[in-house]
Amino acid sequence: MAEWNPGMGFIAFGAAGLLGILSLALFVQALLKKEEREALPIFSGLQWNRVIVMLIALLLYAGLMPVLGYIISTFVLMSFLFWIMREGQRWWWFPVGAFLTTLVTYVVFSVWLNCQYPQGPFGF
Repeated sequence: MAEWNPGMGFIAFGAAGLLGILSLALFVQALLKKEEREALPIFSGLQWNRVIVMLIALLLYAGLMPVLGYIISTFVLMSFLFWIMREGQRWWWFPVGAFLTTLVTYVVFSVWLNCQYPQGPFGF
């Protein structure tokens, strides 16, 4: 029996396919909706300060990942992003959510899909 080896473009292809299906579903839902709404400017209500802070955090994440390693830098980034988007969450949710997110992404991509990530100063 042949072993299945999806190759490098499989995750991008799967993500693009899923995004296309979800976009099509949203488009059909918008077409079927008969409700009239007032036209608003496309970027009205957008909180630019959060957008800019998140972009800076992602740039720092990309720069610090080779130094700190995947696990530490992802935990710090996710803690920060959960804190930025707190919206009534309790304080203990930030580290717990960051830990769970880091654990799941590490298991899926590093263990299951055998991707290699930069190791930090502690060897993990």
